[in-house]
Amino acid sequence: MNIVFNGRQEGLTEETPLAELLCAKGYKSELLVVQHNGQIHRPGEWQALIIKPGDQVDVLRFVGGG
Repeated sequence: MNIVFNGRQEGLTEETPLAELLCAKGYKSELLVVQHNGQIHRPGEWQALIIKPGDQVDVLRFVGGG
């Protein structure tokens, strides 16, 4: 199945919880904002949110600096 992850087409072998997808990509929940099909989701929702064919996922990380 194909999804769009951070603007790029990607293939997944099966429908996957968002939390597992983020973990597989090396993301940690600290300071992340995730948009799934145009909607923002909090970390507490990620395990229940299943990524399906054609979904779009965008991950934004916040960093501090001076």
